[in-house]
Amino acid sequence: MAIGDEIKNLKKIVPELNLGTTLNYEQITYIYKKIKKASYKDLALEYGMSIEEARMTLPSVIIYEKFLERSKADTIYICGTNLCDGSVVDYALETKKMKINHDFYQDIIASVKYMAKRYRSNKAHAEYVSQIACEIFDRTTKFHGLSKRDRLVLEISAILHDIGKYVNMSSPGKNGYQLIVSTEIMGISMKEREEVANVVLYNTEEMPDTAHLESVFLREEYLRIAKLTAILRLANTLLDRGYGQLYQNMTIARKGKELIFTVESDEDMTLSINRFQRRAAAFTEIMGVKPVLKQKRGFLERGCYGRKISI
Repeated sequence: MAIGDEIKNLKKIVPELNLGTTLNYEQITYIYKKIKKASYKDLALEYGMSIEEARMTLPSVIIYEKFLERSKADTIYICGTNLCDGSVVDYALETKKMKINHDFYQDIIASVKYMAKRYRSNKAHAEYVSQIACEIFDRTTKFHGLSKRDRLVLEISAILHDIGKYVNMSSPGKNGYQLIVSTEIMGISMKEREEVANVVLYNTEEMPDTAHLESVFLREEYLRIAKLTAILRLANTLLDRGYGQLYQNMTIARKGKELIFTVESDEDMTLSINRFQRRAAAFTEIMGVKPVLKQKRGFLERGCYGRKISI
């Protein structure tokens, strides 16, 4: 996408192209040939631009041309907005002078899902873990004291938690960390991207002491990363059927200081239970909430009875 006054000025130069909301490589080449021999003073006089605006036309066209060549994209989307427009809208939103119905949260999530797809993450698994992690977050709001923005960091971390396997199956956490810190994620700050990277890293790696936390965070921010990591780890133990899990359905409910996971299965879940208990112990220590796993057997014609496993 291209924004700014340069786009508006290019439209003045080539009215014969009748540019709308897109600009392709052939059109950029046409504009380049038209202005490459003209001086910026002639452009300013002929098309009613300032000297500075005319001076920027040729460099802008060259940038757009090289961008399309290197990215192998077909089209640049253009619009009539600039940085000042964005600042005005941002101020209006902060002061509640206007309200926008567009859901920017979903724009961020869509961008993150595209990133996960690029690194060949298992889409169904990532979405399932993300759903469970967010539900655990919502059920334990009273205890963790985290914000809505922290929930977004958790959801992004859950979607991206497996992308490190694209590089190497033996160190998915470390590889995922490097991929995330080196990739721009639309809609979140560099600090939040570091948080996501650390949550993904410590999903599989042991959490270090605060003095050795592999990030730019202060000591007081360590606990927030630890909480998000504990939630992701617990969610990742409750794998869906398509990823090797044995149960059919699951519900989550909080009762006092217990977080109860009820699963429906007639299979032997001993290994899953042991894994759950290991993750649940760390979760209890960090969050102050005790995860409890209930297995319900014998649904349908055999009647229903349950088995409760806790730590």
